[in-house]
Amino acid sequence: MFVKVTSRAPRHVAGFTLVELLMTFQAESLASSMRANRGYWASTTAAFSTAWTTPTSGAQSYPMSANGSDATCQTAGCSSSEMAYADAKAWSDAFAAAFPSAKFSVACSASCSAGSSAAPRSYDITLTWSEKTLAVNRSGNNTSTVPVSMVLHVQP
Repeated sequence: MFVKVTSRAPRHVAGFTLVELLMTFQAESLASSMRANRGYWASTTAAFSTAWTTPTSGAQSYPMSANGSDATCQTAGCSSSEMAYADAKAWSDAFAAAFPSAKFSVACSASCSAGSSAAPRSYDITLTWSEKTLAVNRSGNNTSTVPVSMVLHVQP
């Protein structure tokens, strides 16, 4: 697992902010559910060929379908793709509730096209949010908002 955090603001203090730490926990939560369901996420036949991102409006779409069955997988047994759908939906809903202005994307390497025999698969979970900065100098205070991104590389 590899985590990379980028910010456009100058960094004078080393270490993580509380928000960066919370975002890392969110990304690791999704990565854990991906590792727990290797039958889907590491499969070379699962159809995940496009990025899964925060919806701009309307309903969220997920990288797999629920096939018309119990989308939560709590009342009946689930296939690996149905479990992946349920995990993705639960994680996305929780992420949006906790961080309403943050964005995410989950993208897979080129080996993720359906039927590809390339292995192993790897995914990038990217979380993006805004942080306020404050600059204090002789001419006064200046606040600004800068985008910050974190990428977690996952190999289920």
